[in-house]
Amino acid sequence: MRRIKSIRRRKICVLNVLFLSTAFLFCETYASSFFREFAQRQLEELLSSGVRVDVGSIKGGIFRNLISEEVNIYSRQGNVPSFNIERMEIDYRLWYPLLKKIPAMSSLDDQEKIRLFVGKRNRDYVNGFFELESKEKKLNVSGYLSLGDKDKVFVKGSIDEERVSKFRINQKKGFVDLEIKSEKKTFVVHGKMRHINPVRWLAQDGSTLNDVDLVGEFDATVTVDKRGIREGRVIFKNLIFNYRPLGKDIDISLNYDMAKKMLNLTGFKIGGEIAGNGYIRLASIHYLFLNCVVSNLALEDYFAAGSAQGVVSGIMSGNFILKGPMKEPGLTAHLDVQNGRLDDMRFDSIIGNLKGKGPIISIYDSRISRAEGYITVGGEIDLTRLKDNKAFEGVYFDTDKDFFVWEGWNIIKEGGSSTVKAEKFLGDEFKLSFKTFMKDVMSKEKTGEIDLEYKLDSSGSLQMTLGDEGEFVGVAHKVRF
Repeated sequence: MRRIKSIRRRKICVLNVLFLSTAFLFCETYASSFFREFAQRQLEELLSSGVRVDVGSIKGGIFRNLISEEVNIYSRQGNVPSFNIERMEIDYRLWYPLLKKIPAMSSLDDQEKIRLFVGKRNRDYVNGFFELESKEKKLNVSGYLSLGDKDKVFVKGSIDEERVSKFRINQKKGFVDLEIKSEKKTFVVHGKMRHINPVRWLAQDGSTLNDVDLVGEFDATVTVDKRGIREGRVIFKNLIFNYRPLGKDIDISLNYDMAKKMLNLTGFKIGGEIAGNGYIRLASIHYLFLNCVVSNLALEDYFAAGSAQGVVSGIMSGNFILKGPMKEPGLTAHLDVQNGRLDDMRFDSIIGNLKGKGPIISIYDSRISRAEGYITVGGEIDLTRLKDNKAFEGVYFDTDKDFFVWEGWNIIKEGGSSTVKAEKFLGDEFKLSFKTFMKDVMSKEKTGEIDLEYKLDSSGSLQMTLGDEGEFVGVAHKVRF
């Protein structure tokens, strides 16, 4: 009899377990559909009315976390996802509200976590990982992202109940601090940049400008709509570019079409002298178009007087067009500089024409003019050597007799004569000089010379002169009284 009762109790236990398991599985299946629709509505409301969210099937909620294998975000007009979250995990169980009624468990749902794995479909756009944690009336955010396959940038910050967000974005070197305030569909942003390289975030591998260092602040206002960013404005202030103060604010107006992945620069200004427009297409190959017009720009405002690079002055006007893949954009430019100075050489005008692709820029049909005549300029500029101050090593001056490579040389047209002189100091003691003449006044009596001068002390120097055929001309001992 006891054995029969024992078997009966076991059967009842098994049936209860099966019943509860079936009930839990039924609830989990029902919860999947409920949470899927709920998540879609909440995400669409959170992002903006301009997007459509498709949440994949949701699993879990009873014995495990809520998991969605795929979340796609579309523009209202698009059939192809504009953004993809490969996997979303939520630390939540359906029975958490019941546990909250127990005093010791009352804070359980105040520390919910959501993990987002940004999908592989965004390799041409953005990918990464984020963890969102609700704690003490704040949403804490941490993780990393990268644009395409660029360097990772790490993000950490929080959003409070007043919808004020504070984030720090860390690059390998440097960081950006952001404070974001939102009201309906408008976001107001204040940011501080410290030694960042924005090129590494935007450009593809092998970009021309790999050694950019930027310090400064910016303020932005962005309004979103169903297409993306309806309008935005960013003003950069107190900028220091590669450790040199820019001295000008940069004002950019823009909008962004999420379906086309097109960032339109509807207008930008640098001070009152530089203006332009363009666009950046953030597709599999990032494409850039930039049209820039320069009007009456004082070069001394952009080049520090007395710096290691010498004095640069003059009034410049012209236009520049950058067009092509951001990895190697093509450049065409025309510039006109009036009444200026390049170190010790004064000039009446410089007419320059530039053309290139990527880091190598060719100079053609260009000249430096003075009342006494002109010097033709040609050669190449290598932007990959900007950091070493050797970008202009391939630039030469043609006086129709010899070529002079510009590498710290002072090219001087001696007043009242036809002599053109190039000189360079080799340390503190040696000075090397080349001398030649303009073609229209050349004669058999006027030969070029090479001088090597050695500074003996503060009161004297020794100079040796050779002719352009290598013959010895003479030695001079200069003494100052």
